[in-house]
Amino acid sequence: MPLIVDHVAKRREIVDATWTLIATEGFEAASMRRIAKHVGATTGQITHYFESKDAILLSVLTDANQAGIDRFRADLVAAKGDGVAIANAIVESLPLDDVRLREWRAWLAFCGRAATSTALASQHQRSYVTWRRLLAETFARASERHPDDDMVTLAAEHTMAVIDGLGMHLILEPDVHDHASLNGIIHRQVSATLQSLEQ
Repeated sequence: MPLIVDHVAKRREIVDATWTLIATEGFEAASMRRIAKHVGATTGQITHYFESKDAILLSVLTDANQAGIDRFRADLVAAKGDGVAIANAIVESLPLDDVRLREWRAWLAFCGRAATSTALASQHQRSYVTWRRLLAETFARASERHPDDDMVTLAAEHTMAVIDGLGMHLILEPDVHDHASLNGIIHRQVSATLQSLEQ
């Protein structure tokens, strides 16, 4: 009797294996041979599900971005414009546990790769548009301004830069900040941002 393979599940397994390799060992470790070994397949079998390594990498980046965006959106919606809750949502987007650390490490690895890959760069750009919009909508609710208000878009851009910077610091210098210090930084940032929007 022929073996029945769940194509969706197999693609998911390949993406997860690649994601883990990139997050733990870097881009160079995510060769087709290593990916195949992780999922108990041959490189030929891998190409049955993905036409190329770049196609796998694009799926990994898309998944990493979407996972973070989905959590962030849910937390910001639940915040309902409350400054403390907004700050807490931002803190929770940072790499403070194994799941988020893996996502951030994959994202950081992809940043360098995106410099020479149009497809990966485009995916990065799309995700940033979404992140900025989520922040702008949140600050607009809190300040009763429009999301496209110049001050609101500037606040979203500034906050996005703070999130990126702190996320990278947590990956590269994990002993510099603890949860309490991050809370302090983000809460001051959000408080100052909302005060500026009230003027």
